[in-house]
Amino acid sequence: GAQGRALLEASWLVDDPQVVALEVGARSVLGAEKERRVWDAAWRDWLIEQYGSIAHAEKIWGQAVWRHREQPTGPPDEVLAAAGPGSPAVSAYRRFVDDLVSRRTGEIRRMLEEMGWRALVGVRRSWGGPPETFPLDAASGVVHADFVSLEVTGLLVDENARAQAEQVTTYARGVGAGKPVIWRSVAAEAGALDQQAEQVQV
Repeated sequence: GAQGRALLEASWLVDDPQVVALEVGARSVLGAEKERRVWDAAWRDWLIEQYGSIAHAEKIWGQAVWRHREQPTGPPDEVLAAAGPGSPAVSAYRRFVDDLVSRRTGEIRRMLEEMGWRALVGVRRSWGGPPETFPLDAASGVVHADFVSLEVTGLLVDENARAQAEQVTTYARGVGAGKPVIWRSVAAEAGALDQQAEQVQV
């Protein structure tokens, strides 16, 4: 928005030859239930846009929309933490988040282009983590980016973590039509970059 544009203009990043890329979004997760409530108004508007009314959405789902202080809200943490694909309402909320993130990423990309931005633009996404923190899907907004940056803190803790990161990396490359995928926050020993390159070659 206007605040981001002002910061970029004040820092002269657009014209800085040492800046090779800008990563959009400081977080790879939407957050826990209380944090997600900031998007409740947008969720309500999306429901009306997609279904015509809250009541019609509930009729199609066969369940009531979750509410906080009598207003529509997103799924509770315990619902997201449950194993399995979830309910139609959970699927709808995931589509809402994808739309929200994609639209906002597109707005940022268009703003950067208007400013004459020449460096690469990446999106930060999650490779896993507790489902109740709502990890952002690599597909969300990737059409507006030049690369995907996966947050892989704790990657080298065990083989299961590494295997999951490899799977999400392959998925990110697929939904990004082959766009580069980088691992960030690895905090790994020497040789990790060679390991990454070897593991994600497809």
